[in-house]
Amino acid sequence: MSSYKLRSVLRGHELDVRAVCPAVFPEGGILTASRDRTARLWVPSEGTLDFEERHVLSGHNNFISAVCTIPPTDKYPHGLVVTGGHDNVILVWTLDSLEPLHRLEGHTGAVCSLIAGKFGTLLSGSWDK
Repeated sequence: MSSYKLRSVLRGHELDVRAVCPAVFPEGGILTASRDRTARLWVPSEGTLDFEERHVLSGHNNFISAVCTIPPTDKYPHGLVVTGGHDNVILVWTLDSLEPLHRLEGHTGAVCSLIAGKFGTLLSGSWDK
C-alpha cells in the first residue's frame, strides 16, 4: 500500500479555497481561488519543499469558484490566468499586472468551471445551464 506525505501548507487565503490548478508560469507553480474573492499564485521556494505567495489577483465582487490557465503565446509568453466567480463574471489576467486584462460578461449564474480549449478558445460552465 502506498502512502502519501503532506508536502506543504499554503497559508494566505482568508476563506476556504474553491479551486486549484497548476500554473503555466513559473514551472511548478500553483493557482488557487477562494471565497475571499482572490486568486493567488504560489511558486516553489528555492531549496525547500514550501511555496511562496507571488501574486494576489482581486477584482471579483463575489467569491471565485473556478480558475484555469491559457497556454503561452507570442503576445503572452507567460500565458494567462482566468477566474470565474459567483458574480457571473470571468476575469482574464496576465502576471504582469494586478488589474484584469479582460472582463467577460454574459452568464446569468455563477461561473463554476473553466477550461482553455484549442486555438485560443475558453470554455465556461455556469449555474445558468
